[in-house]
Amino acid sequence: MKKNKYIFIGIAVLLLSSCNTDETFETTPSAKTNNTLKVVDLTDSEGYIGSDLGVYSNEFGYIDNLTIRTKATSVLINGNVQTNAFSTATDVNEVLNLPIKFNKVKIGDMELVKVKKGFFSSRSNMNSQNSKIESQRISSQILNNFFSKKIIFNIESSVKPIKEELYIPHPIIVNSQFEAKFNSENPIEFKNRSSFTFEYNQDEKNKKGVLVLLSWSGEKEGMSFNELGGLDMNKRTQIAVFDPLDNGFLNIPNTALNKFPENAILTVKIMRGNSKIVSLDDETDVYITNMSEYYKRIILTN
Repeated sequence: MKKNKYIFIGIAVLLLSSCNTDETFETTPSAKTNNTLKVVDLTDSEGYIGSDLGVYSNEFGYIDNLTIRTKATSVLINGNVQTNAFSTATDVNEVLNLPIKFNKVKIGDMELVKVKKGFFSSRSNMNSQNSKIESQRISSQILNNFFSKKIIFNIESSVKPIKEELYIPHPIIVNSQFEAKFNSENPIEFKNRSSFTFEYNQDEKNKKGVLVLLSWSGEKEGMSFNELGGLDMNKRTQIAVFDPLDNGFLNIPNTALNKFPENAILTVKIMRGNSKIVSLDDETDVYITNMSEYYKRIILTN
């Protein structure tokens, strides 16, 4: 299954396109370079094909035959960073009854458990489906064993075994020094578009850079409940900013912000990780990805 044959459709799919060279956006895939940064509009297309976003490009493309995904997700709650992690593998071949079979998936020393047709997980139905303690234990195990080091991935298929090694960067944590709009457990930050900067924990071994995804559903500060209720949450403006350097800070350029109005409430995802596509044959790809993500809510001011 090559990428031009099957499109992944689901809640987590991001619809993509990009921007042109005069700081206005269009739907033809391209990129705007600001020094070393690449800005790509991720709105209004069926799937991104390109390499402007480095190893993160594959996160927004088409589905592969087997996708092995480890993800660590962090968010600031009550002043503390909380991080949860999981590992899964999605086997489209089994769902579609394609001839090549994937029999075993192992990340480091953890073998993923098949929990249903076409789906492997780090959390078995028996041990952790209803167990918060077991889920937390596995999350801690993944954070300790699958990040900040080289990891070996072993996949057994009916064609040949796959063994790949990737360096997985430290989980990304973003500094939060801000004025909170609400005294809530998950506050919204104010960011001025003239000084829209993120500082994060640097990983000098990371050669794959970092990516910031800005997502806007149409929500603005001060909207009434009726106005919020009229928003189509399935339609989002999404802009990606890719920095190929891991410097510990990232300045978001105006090129990335000029499609968002004043007082827009943005969901921001800061990503760092590594990935690789391995081809078994002309029709079969395996996508291996380890990503950490840090989420923020931002009110954009002028």
